[in-house]
Amino acid sequence: MEIDAFERFIEYYATNNINSDFMKISVTVLVFTIWAFNTPIISQEVNDKRKMRIVIDVGHGGKDSGAVSENGLYEKDVVLSVAFQIAEWNRIISNDKYDIYLTRYNDTLISLSDRVRLTKELKPDLFISLHCNHAQNKNAKGIEAYTYSYGSKSINSKTALKSRLMALTILNAINQHLNFKSRGIKSANFQVLRDNKDVCPSILVELGFLSNQDECSYLKSDLKLKALALVIFMSIKEYSDRRIMDKNHLSHSHLLSVKTKRGLWSTNTVPE
Repeated sequence: MEIDAFERFIEYYATNNINSDFMKISVTVLVFTIWAFNTPIISQEVNDKRKMRIVIDVGHGGKDSGAVSENGLYEKDVVLSVAFQIAEWNRIISNDKYDIYLTRYNDTLISLSDRVRLTKELKPDLFISLHCNHAQNKNAKGIEAYTYSYGSKSINSKTALKSRLMALTILNAINQHLNFKSRGIKSANFQVLRDNKDVCPSILVELGFLSNQDECSYLKSDLKLKALALVIFMSIKEYSDRRIMDKNHLSHSHLLSVKTKRGLWSTNTVPE
């Protein structure tokens, strides 16, 4: 994509959202994305043998639609679109510097066990599961991320801390650049997190509520899904550029010292 086309894409997005009270795109997104396009992305080598490998777990599929909005928007379709676009940004911006694999590439139901089996076979450096939220309270809104529910004795493991750092990076970026409310990092015993806890840093991200009219409208727009995927991709880049994969000194205190422009842990975020 030529840089002028890239600017036109972001400017179009900004123009069509500037008068909205909900999730207005800020000028910083334009700066952020143009910077992203012009910034050379350094290939993340693991043991100097291969590029950084990432598994994007595309939630639901087939007869399992996941959450469904009142106007018939399916969670399974939203997350597949976002996953495809993350891979596309990897091609456009970084010339495929990262090896990105999806757990499904079409509207197919893949069991949780098969998703974990694939991940273990690929031995990735990062696992991100994409989902959308739904609630009886139609006012519920925002993004949230989950990591595996580690016990107090294992919370300081390097994999657990890397998972929380990746979750924090994505939440802060989407909140800052797309103005989604961040609901913080939470813990859960989801199978794809539990069974991957010894494989690689793993998180599950809820990309807004299909039960919320405003967020549903946002997630229904192909253009806005491209912007959402871009922010997620750049979060992956930020995470990898910190060279967390190769550092041996990552600790609880180091994680708490990580700062971004909005850089605050939510009340659900700080591990005890």
